Amino acid sequence: VMGIVAQYGSTAFVSPDSSIFLPLDQLMKILNRRSYNMLIVKAVSVDAVNDLSSNLNTIYGNSVQILTVQQLSQTVSTIIGQFGLLLASIAGISLSVAGLGTMNIMMITVLERTREIGVMKAVGFRNRDVLFLYLLEASLIGIIGGIIGIVAGTGGAQILPQILGSFLRSPQPRGPGGPGFQQQGQQFSLSYSPVIPVDIALAAFALAVAVSIAAGLYPAWRASRMEPVRALRYE
Repeated sequence: VMGIVAQYGSTAFVSPDSSIFLPLDQLMKILNRRSYNMLIVKAVSVDAVNDLSSNLNTIYGNSVQILTVQQLSQTVSTIIGQFGLLLASIAGISLSVAGLGTMNIMMITVLERTREIGVMKAVGFRNRDVLFLYLLEASLIGIIGGIIGIVAGTGGAQILPQILGSFLRSPQPRGPGGPGFQQQGQQFSLSYSPVIPVDIALAAFALAVAVSIAAGLYPAWRASRMEPVRALRYE
C-alpha cells in the first residue's frame, strides 16, 4: 500500500472513496487484458465538453459509446421529474382519501352527538360556536395525522437507504440527512442520502391540517344548523 487518498465523495462514474488505485501496467497484467472497457476523459473546461464529444464521435464513430456528464444529468433529471409526477399523483390520491375519511368521521360524530348539539344550543351556544367546535375537532385530526406522517416519513427516509444498501450489497455512506446507499458498477456509481428540509415538513403539516379543516366544513356547518328542539328529540 503506497498510501490512502483523502476523502473525495461520489462521482458519476466511479466512487474514489471505495476504490483501489493501481498502476495501469500492473493492473493489465493482473487482469490479463490488453484493452480498456472504459476511459474517463476530463475536458479543460465545461464549455469544451460538447466540442470534445463531437471530435471523439468524428474520430471513432459508432465503435465507441460516448457519454458526457451533461447527458447523464439530463437523463437523471428526466427520471427524477417522472418520479416526481408519480409521487405527486400518489400524494393527491392520498389527500383525497384522507379528506373523504375525515369527512366521514366528522359526519358520524355529528350524528352520534345530535342530542349533545341540541343541549349546547339550548344552553346558549350560537351557530358559529358549534361550527368552531367541530372545525377545531377536524383540525385536531389533521394535527395528529400530520405529526404521525412527519414521524413516519422521516423514519422511512432513514430506513430506506439501509434497505436498498442491503439489497444491493453495497457500502452505506452517511450524508447530511442520515444514512445512504451506494451501488457501483463498471460505468456508474449511485449514492443517496435523505435530507428533509424543515420548511417542507412544515408545509406538509400545514397541508394536512388544511385538508382536515376543509373536509370538516360541511359536517360542522350541518351541526351548526341543527334546530335545538329536533336535535333533543333525536334518538
